[in-house]
Amino acid sequence: MVYQRSITLSLLCSACMGAWAAPAQDHFNTEVSTESIFTDNALKTAGDGISERQDTLSLGLSAQQNNRWSNFKLGYSADRTYFSQASQEDANTLEGDAQWVLGKEYDWFNLTLQDSRRKVLRSNAATPLLSNTGERELMTLKPQLRLHLSPVDQVIFGASREAVRVKRIAAADANRDTADLIWQHHLSAADKLMFSINQGESTRKDADEADYKYQIARLGYQAQLNHLMYDIQLGYQKTRARGQEEFGKPNYTLDISYDKNGHSFSVGASSAVTDTLFGDGNGGSLDETLMQDSLSENYDLVKLSQASLSWTGPKLWRGLAFSAQMQYSNHDYSTLPEDYSDRAVSLSINYSFAARTQGNLRIERSDAAFDQVGKLSDYQEDNLLLRISHEFTQALSADFLLGKIQRHSDDALNEYDEMRTGVSVHYQF
Repeated sequence: MVYQRSITLSLLCSACMGAWAAPAQDHFNTEVSTESIFTDNALKTAGDGISERQDTLSLGLSAQQNNRWSNFKLGYSADRTYFSQASQEDANTLEGDAQWVLGKEYDWFNLTLQDSRRKVLRSNAATPLLSNTGERELMTLKPQLRLHLSPVDQVIFGASREAVRVKRIAAADANRDTADLIWQHHLSAADKLMFSINQGESTRKDADEADYKYQIARLGYQAQLNHLMYDIQLGYQKTRARGQEEFGKPNYTLDISYDKNGHSFSVGASSAVTDTLFGDGNGGSLDETLMQDSLSENYDLVKLSQASLSWTGPKLWRGLAFSAQMQYSNHDYSTLPEDYSDRAVSLSINYSFAARTQGNLRIERSDAAFDQVGKLSDYQEDNLLLRISHEFTQALSADFLLGKIQRHSDDALNEYDEMRTGVSVHYQF
């Protein structure tokens, strides 16, 4: 389910997402870039492919501002892609996040406004081409009322309205409304216990009643130590879809990270019942993860289970460093015969040729397995990407890209090979 992730990775988007994730000082940055890629198989077909140059112009914005009363952060990338042989229609894309939070944890009131946009494949069997993607936008409004019962206890009453909109795909928009009750008890300055109850419903646009309603109860524990951070939430979710019997499933999240002596480990896992429109809630950027969420041609509920493991090692001689990543996801649909699982692993090697010249070699393998025999064919995909980056000045940099993709499948029509070469230039104001 990878959208040319390893080969046409937008550094602009990565820069924006990096600014989004990292706790930086107040700033506002603008970046422009251009990328030209030559491919020998533009449509990723099993037969003779179309050779084509694909050019992308990008504009990126990132900003952060924090004060006593609020916190604001933003990171977006707007792209325009051109296809020299018209293998696909020229297209505009916009990806990124924006969040504004009014109030702090110690205040009695918080208000969160959030927007996120991601490219997603039209279906779990779609070939990873730009023409096979849409843009899923999630907008969230979330007020909270905090009651401080004691120096170590607080009760939070919250509500949220989430709206999903899918661009370039004839899919129904939907709203999801949730009410929350959360109790937090601080065991110490470094850890706390939590208990939460959530109740909500999801309704597609123009529908007379909710598609489904749900209740979730979870018990959690969070700790922030010198080198170790973990957040564990364990619970149970009951869901009743329109016209179906109520069913229950485990609902949990697990996030663990460890940093020491230049080594960085992180482990994540989650399981929840959602639907084919909201999916994973734009949890991962299409260009940055080994696998990605996808839409379905038909609307349905889905139990989405995910797990990930990543490691980054310390820098060695001449900046030599290694990193590795593993991911797993499983989609268990309520009624659609489209259940499938993804597995992926990657290894990256970074090396400094000179003070301003860096090299990165990334090797990936992913597997997609479908439960419905004969309906969709399983496949295995190998990606190899070599990137040489040179920084001319603090603002101006360039990259040379060389990549190869091979997909293997029992279905000969689902196999293809592709070689890609290209250059990109970036300027940050």
